[in-house]
Amino acid sequence: MTSPSIPPATPHRNWLELPADLTSSILQRLGTVGVLVSARKVCTTWRAICSDPAMWRVVNLGHSSNLNYVCGTDSEMEKLAKKAVDLSCGQLVEFCAEDFASDELLRYVSERSGQLRRLQLVSCYGISNEGLSEMVKNLPFLEELRLYYIPVSLQSIEVAGRCCPQLKSFSFNRHGYRWPHIECDEDALAVAENMPGLRHLQLFGNKMTSNGLLAIIEKCPHLESLDMRQCFNVANLDHDLAKRLSHQMKDLRLPYDSTEDYGYDAELNDWDSLEEDYPSVTWMLTMCYMMIFNGLFYFSLIRLIWHFPWRSHMSAKCRAEEDWLVRREGGEGEGVLNAVLCYDKKEINVQGHKQRMTVKKRKSRIGLAQVTVHALIT
Repeated sequence: MTSPSIPPATPHRNWLELPADLTSSILQRLGTVGVLVSARKVCTTWRAICSDPAMWRVVNLGHSSNLNYVCGTDSEMEKLAKKAVDLSCGQLVEFCAEDFASDELLRYVSERSGQLRRLQLVSCYGISNEGLSEMVKNLPFLEELRLYYIPVSLQSIEVAGRCCPQLKSFSFNRHGYRWPHIECDEDALAVAENMPGLRHLQLFGNKMTSNGLLAIIEKCPHLESLDMRQCFNVANLDHDLAKRLSHQMKDLRLPYDSTEDYGYDAELNDWDSLEEDYPSVTWMLTMCYMMIFNGLFYFSLIRLIWHFPWRSHMSAKCRAEEDWLVRREGGEGEGVLNAVLCYDKKEINVQGHKQRMTVKKRKSRIGLAQVTVHALIT
């Protein structure tokens, strides 16, 4: 009886013998974090390949990089970001940060990456108007700027338009809501006046009206792609404006179009359920909206008092736009509140005969800036 034939052994392959360019292509598929915290530490050959500035032309520190699971704290995330920028040796062309980043990091990136073409910031609550404005002043070649749920506003749009003459694509996205009804064309007018060369514009969840939209169409003649999903103030355009849009835009997304391909949280933040359960609280929050929106709300100047039936436990949830945040200049409850009250829980206790409110800011795991409101009532 003949013994079964034994297949020849597969020849041993030494990964270190691969051409450097092929190894580089493979390692890049690990993503920014994978290369920084893992691949660079495998061996001297890989470390040398990972030190090539060409490996770091794109630095993506978004959720897809699993950065939160590797680092944990914002300071550790910023250390990784700075290391990636250093390795790029000035060749960085695309930078993305999500759920972290401060003004100091933006300054660090811009001072070392004058060739940057694409910048994306998502849910970076440590960024200010001044910080972003100073950054874009150092980026004359910037072509794409994408801002998602960032606490910046008019000033940054104007500076980006003036200082980035090659800007072709701009996204300034917020959480959409239909109520309370607020109209504001500041963002749209800033885009129209300062970004005439735009070809692609995304204003997701914006509160612009038909006036702001018309200004964009007239002042941005090269615009061919417009995404205004959840911009409910322009949901019912007159015939002439709608016709003009359809003729000019090659890619047009309307307020009620599907958000399945958006890639980020697109849940509407209406207050309908809160209004049904606690109408007086909803009225109070509406007043907050209007006072805050007009810059009238100061902790030291205004006390909010409202009445509602006693509840031993009361919990209500709502979210507002993340660029309307609490900025604290001192201890808890101090400083200017230039944001709508975005709160997730009320703790009700009995204390005396008056009502008062304190506010405390915290950041949730999903990156939403939230405010906890403690109401002390009789």
